[in-house]
Amino acid sequence: MHYNLNEFRSNQPYPLNLLGLPTEAQQYRIVCAVSLNCGHCLQLLPQFKPLGSNFNFEFVLVTDGTEEENKSIKEQLGFSFHMISFAHQNFSDIGISFTPQAYLIDLQGNVVQNKEIRQVDDLKNFWLKGSEMIDDVGSIS
Repeated sequence: MHYNLNEFRSNQPYPLNLLGLPTEAQQYRIVCAVSLNCGHCLQLLPQFKPLGSNFNFEFVLVTDGTEEENKSIKEQLGFSFHMISFAHQNFSDIGISFTPQAYLIDLQGNVVQNKEIRQVDDLKNFWLKGSEMIDDVGSIS
C-alpha cells in the first residue's frame, strides 16, 4: 500500500515518540511497518518470527491494526518482539510511504537508513547490513 511521502533521511531524528518509544535505546532498532490490508504484508508476517530472537537489534513491528488485532496476531504467530498499533493514524507521520517498509534507527534515535521490504530476505539483508555498519564503528562489543 502507498501513503503520502514523508520519509526521514539518514541522520534525521526518527519520531519514536509517536510510537510510544523512548528516543535513546541500548540497541539499534529496526522499525518495520505493515498494513493488515496489504496482501503482501500478510504473507510476510509469519516469516518475521525469527527476527525477534536477534540480540544485536530490537525489532519493532508497527501495524495499522488495532491493539486487539495485534494481540491476536502476536499470539497466533508466536511473536516475541514488540508490536505497536498505529490504527487510525497516518503512516506518513512516521515516515512510511508504502508497506512493508523498515527503518534502521541508531542508539540516539536517528535514522541510519530505510528500505522497502518486498520479501523477508530484504529485511534480513537490511538487518545484516546494519550489523556490519555497527561493527564497523564499534558500537557493539
